Amino acid sequence: MAVPGIIMRFAQPRPGRDEVPESSLAPPAPAPNVEAFYMFEEQDGLQPKYNTTYFLSDITPVLNDPEFYNDDVKAHSEQFASIAWEVCGFLNGRDTSEAKELSSEPHILPKPPAIGSTLVSNGGTPGPGWEQDYVDWYTTEHSAKLSLVPGWNNCRRYRHDRTYGEVDVATYYGWNYYDAENGLGGPVWQDSLTGWTIEVRKRAAKPNLRRVWKVVKTNHP
Repeated sequence: MAVPGIIMRFAQPRPGRDEVPESSLAPPAPAPNVEAFYMFEEQDGLQPKYNTTYFLSDITPVLNDPEFYNDDVKAHSEQFASIAWEVCGFLNGRDTSEAKELSSEPHILPKPPAIGSTLVSNGGTPGPGWEQDYVDWYTTEHSAKLSLVPGWNNCRRYRHDRTYGEVDVATYYGWNYYDAENGLGGPVWQDSLTGWTIEVRKRAAKPNLRRVWKVVKTNHP
């Protein structure tokens, strides 16, 4: 059975390489079953600087064979100090704040995010015995609250399956797409920091892995 999901391809340019060819930042098909890809650049001052995410109809071949990653590194090692892949299976998402529940399809967005818009990727790793509580919190409370933030557009959730290379990872990811002008940090966003949210963070095995990205290119069906 096919397992839809993503490859997050993280790349950090070598020092002094300010200009990297787009063909190296976003190779068109580094793995089988690619349906679309979005290219992101950091908006938070953190490393890695680039994240090109590939949407796959089935991640199984990538989980079982490191050669796809190895070939990518060999082909682009001159441009980058590091390349890492994080492979995640798709869980669910929402495309409207009116949706009462998260949906298991579609895993690709109905339309590509606008160039210059914002993606907030938040990775959580529940502590032992608290995984179901984490899942319940995100699916029944947190996702719905984030969808009310001005400028919010879409949410997608993923579970980590495999990593190639060196990069910080989390067990679960919530991806929320926003307009470039949005209410992040504002009163509606602050309302999402509920008592349950605070408890989830206390029970985590490690701190949240939060990144803020700017959309710089999309290749969408």
